[in-house]
Amino acid sequence: MAAGGQKAQHQPPSAQRAASLGRSMDEDEPERSRPLHVLVDNRFTNKTVLKNLPERTVLIGRLRKDAKLFHPPPCAQEPRGKGRKLQYWPPAPTPEQIRQDDSIPWQAAPVHAAGMVHNMRVKTVSPLRWRANGPRDARLIVIAPLGYRLRKGSKLLYRQPACLIVTAPSVPLAQAVQEYVWSWGIEVNFRDQKQLVGVGQAQVRHPASVETVPALAVAACAFLLLAGLRLGSACLLPRPK
Repeated sequence: MAAGGQKAQHQPPSAQRAASLGRSMDEDEPERSRPLHVLVDNRFTNKTVLKNLPERTVLIGRLRKDAKLFHPPPCAQEPRGKGRKLQYWPPAPTPEQIRQDDSIPWQAAPVHAAGMVHNMRVKTVSPLRWRANGPRDARLIVIAPLGYRLRKGSKLLYRQPACLIVTAPSVPLAQAVQEYVWSWGIEVNFRDQKQLVGVGQAQVRHPASVETVPALAVAACAFLLLAGLRLGSACLLPRPK
């Protein structure tokens, strides 16, 4: 028990939070063993987080376009004498090389965003392996850059392509892309909580106040959003994004 407790203390806060959410899901519905999908940006797509993920947790995170990927070894490996088994086969193309490779076709992934369904152009390769993820298969998804105009009739500009890694290749392609698009709403919510509600701006010093005041502000923001959704068309204010 002491060794297990000591190991848990060395887990990063992100892995501890994922484990806590997984336990809450099991307590709410003990008859179901639902997987937990964690959406992160490239700050948390690293070895420290990936190698400490709890069981039944799938991470979908941003990946560098020049990340070094590998093909998994074949199931029937030839004996290589003494030493460890081969875990990484010859290098695979980087996400940017896959985006530029015409031999890999683009696919249409229907995604709901901004009140309508969009067909996003994506490429996917699976299974692949990344050393930060350890000797486990993963799926790579490359999302084509989106075009936009600053004003009507102006020059067409393009955003940067998005490269995602999914630690469970069994997750359907359209579902992984949809969940990634939904995660942007969380970032917008963080911005609104800080700029409009003032989360983190309270001048408090007592340890109990430092912990409870932000939680109270977030709860108040959640009540406002819920009230707006319940009012629906009867609300005179525009619906929150």
